Amino acid sequence: MCGYRPQCPCPRRVCTCGALIAVTYLEDKQAAAFKEQHHITGPDIAIEVPVMQGSAGDPAGRLAVWKQRDGKLRCRELADGEDVAEGQWRGVEHTGPCQEL
Repeated sequence: MCGYRPQCPCPRRVCTCGALIAVTYLEDKQAAAFKEQHHITGPDIAIEVPVMQGSAGDPAGRLAVWKQRDGKLRCRELADGEDVAEGQWRGVEHTGPCQEL
């Protein structure tokens, strides 16, 4: 191995607080429940969930994250004691006062 590592294709950005995050989209069932709880209308509105870059596989991660064929990341919140499915990994959601809602 020469040490070359290609750039990560995942959508990412820097939060206003300076944290490096990967942008994931909440899976449909949990997104529908979130929209209902927060009175968000519009079926075409995707719920973005910021995940801390470098948190993949963190045992404290409460999200199951996976990559879709189009390169977008999807996620869902894990229940207590639930493990991730094959092809998924744990991720830590970026939370704090810098986050809306």
